Amino acid sequence: MKKILVIGAIRKEILSHVTSLPKGNEDIESLDVAERIGGGAYYTGLLSEKLKLPYTLLSCVGTGANGEEIRNRLDEEGISYFESEEIHGSFYQLVDQKGNTGSFVVDGCEYDFLMDELQYLDTDEYNNVILFSEMLNEDSADDILYALEELQLPVYFVLNEDGYELDQAITEALYALEPVVILHENDHIYASSVKEKTGRDVILVKKDGIGYYGSEDFEAFPYENNCNMDLFAASFVMACNLGLLMKDAVEFAILADKETKQGERMDAFTMDLLRNRLADMIKGKDYGKEIRTAVDA
Repeated sequence: MKKILVIGAIRKEILSHVTSLPKGNEDIESLDVAERIGGGAYYTGLLSEKLKLPYTLLSCVGTGANGEEIRNRLDEEGISYFESEEIHGSFYQLVDQKGNTGSFVVDGCEYDFLMDELQYLDTDEYNNVILFSEMLNEDSADDILYALEELQLPVYFVLNEDGYELDQAITEALYALEPVVILHENDHIYASSVKEKTGRDVILVKKDGIGYYGSEDFEAFPYENNCNMDLFAASFVMACNLGLLMKDAVEFAILADKETKQGERMDAFTMDLLRNRLADMIKGKDYGKEIRTAVDA
């Protein structure tokens, strides 16, 4: 079985539920605060380890309290990573009472792109690349675009909320590589325009459901759990890598988000359920109706 190559960050995330998102330089009334390890690379590596699927993370973990906590967790889970002598940063996300989100970042080495490591990769071992938009910063965007052109592998691009601030030239160059794009919280017009530019399928992840823009049709998947975008994208690409049709991969990703409670429940029982469900879907059993019923429950 061929691997997924993952270009993304492993982050220390601080999540705060607030009464309302700030509109400027104003005080924030926080209702509760929680900390976790997250990021697209983390969830892809964690799910791959739990489901025993092959992958390679091009992800840095640095020093400081955040770096030490993350290294300990990754070592416990058996997730591979690259060590850095630089400080590891933090990602802060605010969620208001309507489910709207805002975020800001204290940059660290987790956003560094390991260009030199690509020379050691055998592209014949890989099926595809999943790229998370937070990696396309001003220091690494050109290197990543060059690397993707050289690798000549199918690309899945995850455009998170911070990705909408990308330079237009970078976005256009990336879309020219014809990636499958997974969008966070946008509208039908934008998703349709991305599909037209890339010529590939587009998945739109919103807090009230998932939109699938296929080669010939559009399908909506009602889902009001405000899903974990990084976990959803990781699950989707892993399912595609195993040969599921994209519409079926969307259904599996919704199920993975629901059963893991947006990444908070990754125990053996849940992983066995997902592994068995994925195996049955690969064999051709149609879980679509069951999944849609489950997510509406």
